[in-house]
Amino acid sequence: MPAHAPYTIKYATWHVRGTAHKEEEMDSVLKQKHIKIVKITESKKKLKGTMETNNYEVIYSGVNRCTGAQEGVITVFSGL
Repeated sequence: MPAHAPYTIKYATWHVRGTAHKEEEMDSVLKQKHIKIVKITESKKKLKGTMETNNYEVIYSGVNRCTGAQEGVITVFSGL
């Protein structure tokens, strides 16, 4: 038996129904709950790209600019 506890990673999924103007709130909730990785569905974010919040790296993929807000997925992670 190892002398130390095994390393664990806390992860989650989150169905948000749109992420417009929610980045700071998401960052705060994830940090408070010590979540390292989250997959966000129904983000309704357009295009594809990356960004950073105060505590997380964000990778997103959504519909093209001309399509109405729908679908989209975001992966958010913190120093693993």
